[in-house]
Amino acid sequence: PPPDFAMMLSSAVVGLIAGLAATALTYAVYASEDAFKRLPLHWAWWPAIGGLVIGAGGLFAPRALGVGYDTIDLLLLGKLAVGTVAVLVLVKSIIWSVSLGSGTSGGVLAPLMMMGGSLGLLESLVLPPGMSSLWVMVSMGSIIGGTMRSPFTGAVFTLELTHDVNALAPLLVTGAAAGLAGWVERILKRRWSSWRKRAWTRWRWRLARRMALTSSRAKANLTWNG
Repeated sequence: PPPDFAMMLSSAVVGLIAGLAATALTYAVYASEDAFKRLPLHWAWWPAIGGLVIGAGGLFAPRALGVGYDTIDLLLLGKLAVGTVAVLVLVKSIIWSVSLGSGTSGGVLAPLMMMGGSLGLLESLVLPPGMSSLWVMVSMGSIIGGTMRSPFTGAVFTLELTHDVNALAPLLVTGAAAGLAGWVERILKRRWSSWRKRAWTRWRWRLARRMALTSSRAKANLTWNG
């Protein structure tokens, strides 16, 4: 269908959610890397542990394993059950972040497309009906752009994959919304880091001042008693 106000507004919502999801995935990868670095094991064991986690995840969601292009096709066609998709996006997010954190090559584009498409299919339950394939598509593009911090890259890559030029406008809107969500997150992160440093500096200054006062009072008492 031709783009209208409802479609553009829904696309913006999809993009914002994809931007938040991209931020969460990025933090999950960083957390996984930090967790593996804290293990009391040689780094050569990290891929083996990551492989165990991936295999365990495959027991719950077999479609989360492998390249996943067949699963992406099923998402675009809307041929997967909602419960299956919910488990898929959760398991895929976990095993992907653990895979990259352990140093195992887990790919980037196809996993992001699978997670973004799954998220879009779940969102289609509350978005304007009859366009589930569109929401899957634009969610894929926006989560790629949000994770790579390059919104237009996600739009172009999705267009190249689907050859659906009619989805250009929604893709641009979702990409811009995902980029906006990432931009806001980076600003808030910088402000939080700056506030934490200032708070730590003030606390240390107050502690040093209190210790100095205590020391001076103790010396005064010793002098008076002497």
